[in-house]
Amino acid sequence: MTDHNPQSFIPGAMPDEKKGKILYIETGMGFGGSAISLKQIVKNLRNYQPVVVFYAASGQYFSDHFQGIDTRFFDLRFTYKQKDTLRDFIQKYTKSTLITKLSLKFFSYFSYFYDKVTVYKLCQIIKDENIALMHINNGIDPIAVNAARRCGIPCIAHSRGHEQVPPKTKNINYIVKLIAPTQKIAHHDHNHIGVPSGKITVIHNSIDLNSYSNKNCRSGLRDNYGIEQKDVVIGMFARIIPMKGQLVLVKAVCQLRNMGYPIKCIFVGDASDYGESYLKEIRSYINEKGQGDAFCFAGYQSDTAKYYAAVDIVVHPSIDEEAFGRIIIEAWASGRPIVASDIGASLELIRHEDTGLIVEQNNPSELAKALERLITAPDFAKKLAEAGSRQALNYGNGPLISAIEAIYDETIGRQN
Repeated sequence: MTDHNPQSFIPGAMPDEKKGKILYIETGMGFGGSAISLKQIVKNLRNYQPVVVFYAASGQYFSDHFQGIDTRFFDLRFTYKQKDTLRDFIQKYTKSTLITKLSLKFFSYFSYFYDKVTVYKLCQIIKDENIALMHINNGIDPIAVNAARRCGIPCIAHSRGHEQVPPKTKNINYIVKLIAPTQKIAHHDHNHIGVPSGKITVIHNSIDLNSYSNKNCRSGLRDNYGIEQKDVVIGMFARIIPMKGQLVLVKAVCQLRNMGYPIKCIFVGDASDYGESYLKEIRSYINEKGQGDAFCFAGYQSDTAKYYAAVDIVVHPSIDEEAFGRIIIEAWASGRPIVASDIGASLELIRHEDTGLIVEQNNPSELAKALERLITAPDFAKKLAEAGSRQALNYGNGPLISAIEAIYDETIGRQN
């Protein structure tokens, strides 16, 4: 299935002042940090025109964030999200060894055919739109690399996480440049994935700093959620999935409320990316502790800035390594102190007790102590927030776009 949202674009046409068209491939199924990071690139390009392909079904999240961009949707959720589940189901519930082998064989043929169809669709876009370069946004995707190779256009990739299965050597070799958001990801891609160090460059993700400039606005949101003036509001901004650690924050907040602290907690983000069972577990724990009035689930919000303005402290309690941790930068830009777990990019971005607090991951008691410290020492919390605000100035869109377009210029120039 392919959806096309041309947004008034004419196929093949390109404004004279642009150097060429870039085809972006977003392989993520849910609307998370990688898609938001991609938005910062395509919305702020100066010299190139973007065409974006999503390996997901068209949805409101994408429409909200990519208005005015030529977008296409390939619904590959079956092959990308459900193939492992289906394979496990066949192996677990099929008693006949022969039927199991035949079923898995059929499935492998189906996946192979499905991938070939996707390569063909990508090649058609490359030819119809006269694409100059492909930029894969979420790792070295073999389908996208295959299409770029067949059409003879250069390909760069953006590493957004810790890939566990190394790509095939031929795909690594075809990639001209791999962009990593942090030094930690760069080291992982070199040491564990096998990407030559000369192909890797580190470019931090960025945010639109102006969107988070209203730091002193408490906003009417507090009234909407029944938050009183005396309440300390803790905010968490992430999809509701286990690796993000919402349950860790819930347990920490319950501990503090049992100690008498007037705390409310707002979760901004939904469970659309296969997180429904985790959300159910969180709600069950809250009800078990009798703390239902302490937690607000705001769901997906296209404008998170007003929620940052409504909270007093931001928490980033991941229990698995994050490639970057956009929440940290957004909290800084919003003038809010940040508490993050000691895993992944948090250790590279935050200077402990200077631009934020670092706590042991998956440890509700340690998180509760850090939050209590900020609540009882407002001057210290203000100091962290001010230092974070200064640090946020390093993560505006300008440096990101300049660095990425320099890679485009060099790569396309070499190709020509």
